[in-house]
Amino acid sequence: MTASRTRAVTWGAGSVAAATASSGTEALVGDEADPGVPWTYATTKAGDLALMLKSGNFGAPDLFTRALNTTGKE
Repeated sequence: MTASRTRAVTWGAGSVAAATASSGTEALVGDEADPGVPWTYATTKAGDLALMLKSGNFGAPDLFTRALNTTGKE
């Protein structure tokens, strides 16, 4: 992936499904931002996209703050 990828943070199963479907996602790979919360790198029709997919009670209290300061795997 290039350094110019777009970044998004989304949470909740319905929102995660909508984000991946509406982006035209063709492939998903990634590492965990926190246990149970993956950074997912999507190849879309519009370019590369880094998504943090959070659902339920997963992730530490500072997860969103950390997500704003990183795109996961650099």
